[in-house]
Amino acid sequence: MKVGSDATPVIFDPLLVPSIKGCVYLYNAERDAIIQYTWKIVQGLLVDVDKSEKATIKKTLDAKWKAARKKFTKGKLSLSSDEKEEKRTRTPAPAPNDAGDRWDSTDNDSFELEDLG
Repeated sequence: MKVGSDATPVIFDPLLVPSIKGCVYLYNAERDAIIQYTWKIVQGLLVDVDKSEKATIKKTLDAKWKAARKKFTKGKLSLSSDEKEEKRTRTPAPAPNDAGDRWDSTDNDSFELEDLG
């Protein structure tokens, strides 16, 4: 994820589904935590990495990401190692086109770039 000239590695896990419409969970390496982000805001900040960068990030962050996910799910998420690898290396799917239509007045519209870490 890139904000201005700062970049922070993030990991998307499609198995972590937020209860708030239009949001996504990402593991934020800088904060060493899984954070909920507003998809409309964060999607423009995400950048793809090449295979060598992805391998380096995986080697560096794999244990921390798994520990954060275990803490976040309170150990209730269990997959085979092949499923884990497949799910973790996917790029987040774009939000449905009608996501804006489902957004309601109860959603928190206040946002600061500082909230992204």
